[in-house]
Amino acid sequence: MCNQGCVGERFCGASACHDAVLSNVCSINQATALLDGQRADEDAGISLAQVLAATCTSPDGGAIAIGSSPQLDAGILATNGEPLLTGPLLCVGGGSFFQRSIDWLESSGFAHVRDTGTTTQYQLTTRDGGVVAMGPLANLGPTRDLFILQLVRAPSGAVVLNSGGYHAEGTVAGAWYFQNVLLPMRTSLTSPWYVYEWTDVNSNGPDLTDTFTRLAP
Repeated sequence: MCNQGCVGERFCGASACHDAVLSNVCSINQATALLDGQRADEDAGISLAQVLAATCTSPDGGAIAIGSSPQLDAGILATNGEPLLTGPLLCVGGGSFFQRSIDWLESSGFAHVRDTGTTTQYQLTTRDGGVVAMGPLANLGPTRDLFILQLVRAPSGAVVLNSGGYHAEGTVAGAWYFQNVLLPMRTSLTSPWYVYEWTDVNSNGPDLTDTFTRLAP
């Protein structure tokens, strides 16, 4: 559709190549949530797709077409988890434990941020080895978590939008924050990834009374 190959970390939108940064998240006219059988992950992925349809105008002037597919459906991922489906933006809730695409992106070095922690310590590390956040894993839970929001272009040309927390609640909080705060200000999102710390002030799930602290970049 672009009449040229989009090299490096650029992706093909409706008619041109775009840098894979979050300000360009509306440049693809389809969005498909990848389902992994985990309620919170699927809710987050579907929420990402739905808010794109509700907020963005597709590059051809129409509405963003949305759908969902189990991650194990033929043609979505390779057997090793590499994202293969080009065309729609793949909206993925959750991290590498259940989402095979995120596991592949992290282990292959394409994810912008990955979990390099241990069974007792959390640690988020960038591609170049920089540590974004670290601490005792016991300090995170359903009312305090870290989440990653990132837009990744895979070697196949597939494009993944991911919200992933250490806990299910963090994954949902990331999707909520993208929907309610980041997407409306997307023109200022010049990075392909952001990491936030979230504290649920009222223990009632993410809302505007909560604390969201940007850790990087």
